[in-house]
Amino acid sequence: MQRRVYKTKIHTINEMKQRLIQVWYGLEQPTVDMAIEQWRGRLRACVRAKGGHFEHSQSLNLLNVLILSTIYHFCVTLLCFV
Repeated sequence: MQRRVYKTKIHTINEMKQRLIQVWYGLEQPTVDMAIEQWRGRLRACVRAKGGHFEHSQSLNLLNVLILSTIYHFCVTLLCFV
């Protein structure tokens, strides 16, 4: 996913937003659902550990990590330039 976002150089924030939106809409819904569900488990484990270190038995696969990373960077980008 990250490779798709950065396939060509991005010059402006608007280009970044458009590219992220295009790539996001290209994801299949089951992939997004699986990434969200796996992330919820990690968040629950973090809450149980009261924000401390925790071992999480359900590991994320590489695609889900990339999806979540891209979502995070998208949100940070939007918050920084709003």
